[in-house]
Amino acid sequence: MIRQLCDEVRGIITKDWSGTKAEEVEELRLNLTIVDAEDGRFVDALNALDRLTDERPWDPRPRICASVISCFVGFPEVAKEYLVGIPDDILEANKVYHKRAVMAATLGGAPCAIAGLEGLVASMAFESINSALEAKYLDGDISLFTKVVLSALLWGVVANKLKGQAAGEAVASPPRCDRKEPMFPVLKATCVNASQALQSAVLLLAHPLSGERLRVARQAVERDLARAVEEGDGPAAADLRLLLGLFAARDGRFDDALQLYAEVARDDPADPRPHALKFILCGVVGRWDDFHQWRAIYERFVCLAHIPAELLALQDKVIIAAALGGTLYENVDDESMPSSVKRV
Repeated sequence: MIRQLCDEVRGIITKDWSGTKAEEVEELRLNLTIVDAEDGRFVDALNALDRLTDERPWDPRPRICASVISCFVGFPEVAKEYLVGIPDDILEANKVYHKRAVMAATLGGAPCAIAGLEGLVASMAFESINSALEAKYLDGDISLFTKVVLSALLWGVVANKLKGQAAGEAVASPPRCDRKEPMFPVLKATCVNASQALQSAVLLLAHPLSGERLRVARQAVERDLARAVEEGDGPAAADLRLLLGLFAARDGRFDDALQLYAEVARDDPADPRPHALKFILCGVVGRWDDFHQWRAIYERFVCLAHIPAELLALQDKVIIAAALGGTLYENVDDESMPSSVKRV
């Protein structure tokens, strides 16, 4: 999904920019560097940021992003050089770009995200999640009490996990919510990224399964699938196709995921798993005609009031994968949506 998005945006910039304001084009180019970093292509991101800096020396945003990425890949002295001459008030005014670069570098697998800069990641991630909680409170979805309790519990986990580490003031107290950030729908995507970053840098101390690591894992499973098909091992092939479908949803390739589920259903019509996953995925990405069709098929296998735990676990995984893949669940409150989507 990330590479596809990059290609689409680059096409807009190079082919159809005559009616676009120069500032909007530069914003798109800057966003591309963030996407490159999130995909783990740090050299590409830094090269593009250097070009933007040369072309627009008065714009602090490329230098701020380049400083963050340089620091996360292990070049703190270079990071400092990028910020020379930028006043503190300008840095504060562009804090959102600093935060976005931190999240992108973490999701891209920058080595220092889980070895040295966990405190900074935790602080930025908590701030984004706290903003999402405040948005839910302002929208009336949760009470003030619930918002305060959730914020306190989350910060307690972060601070306790990082206790004793050289994280500086980043873990001294919960950062205040940045009320200048847009709350919807950008905040939803930001919150998803922040949650991944927090788990990666603080709880798991491992790089997230995204970008290049996701592609490597997918290639390994594809090799195993080819071997299973060659050997005529139907059950193994079905399991591997379901796993590839999960990877596809995680990567935002929802059509590929649905196709893989259809292949499993074709090879074994009695297997309820592809039906369970396809109707859930169609729902969360808003494909309602397919959703109702596959739900009706699924109900022939399982009573929705008593879904087996194994199927519920599979559905939870594909819902989470779809969230990480880019769907924002705009239809989550639709009455037709299964309760598992709301729960996850």
